[in-house]
Amino acid sequence: MLDTIDAFSSFWARASGLERKRLRLPSLARLQARTLALQSPRAMTKERRTDERVTVNFPVKWHGSSGGHEGRLEDLSANGCFVNTRGPADVGEIVSLLIRKPQGGWLPLRGKVRFYQQLTGFSLSFSILDEKERETLTQLVSGQAR
Repeated sequence: MLDTIDAFSSFWARASGLERKRLRLPSLARLQARTLALQSPRAMTKERRTDERVTVNFPVKWHGSSGGHEGRLEDLSANGCFVNTRGPADVGEIVSLLIRKPQGGWLPLRGKVRFYQQLTGFSLSFSILDEKERETLTQLVSGQAR
């Protein structure tokens, strides 16, 4: 048994010696420099949203350049939302959105697509709302924040 262990140990000693020669690990200084670079303000993305965002789960219907689609609203603020949908949208396009309100009825809004992730959805900014649409949206957001 002892001979087997000795033979096995020497095999691993030789194998690890070969691996050590092939594998070049970065120095501690290089790892620290990479960590600092990732933590720099330039590497971090600054949160640009200024309005309160609320998590919601409202059915939506929307229409864009690719046609009409359905989805779910995942979060909402007075200035934008995220629509979970499989329908494609182009960044920069104007989309018509119908949000199913919890108390019934639909809230029609328009917005500009700011971000799109295939098979996940898109974020929308509400930059072209009239006063009544803005007021209804603000009431919807504040009602969900409670």
